[in-house]
Amino acid sequence: MALKEFINFVTLPKEILTELKAMIDKFAFSYTFSIKFNTLFRQLDLEQPMSDHEEYLKGVKKFGWLLFINARASILQNRTDLIESVLLLAATLNHIVVNLPRTIPLAYFEKLNKDICKFISENAY
Repeated sequence: MALKEFINFVTLPKEILTELKAMIDKFAFSYTFSIKFNTLFRQLDLEQPMSDHEEYLKGVKKFGWLLFINARASILQNRTDLIESVLLLAATLNHIVVNLPRTIPLAYFEKLNKDICKFISENAY
């Protein structure tokens, strides 16, 4: 039984039910963004098993998620606006990438850079 369905079976005052529904909605929204954050972080190709940076990058990932949820609480005041939250997620991931130590290879960006250079060289006049 889902959380939203469970609310229909409890007998509580309307004010409490309203607050519980709001909490469930916020939880569902955060859960969705947690999955998306993990997917996007994986696509950055930063996680390198068996590398010297593996533990550090696990910490970076945890820090990034905490940064996102704290910024969402402070800046967005826990609003569940999709566009604002997506932009904040993009800003959070950008902050992580820009502030990584130079010793950590960014395979995703190295490939992107090669693709851009190839495109420019093939389309140069």
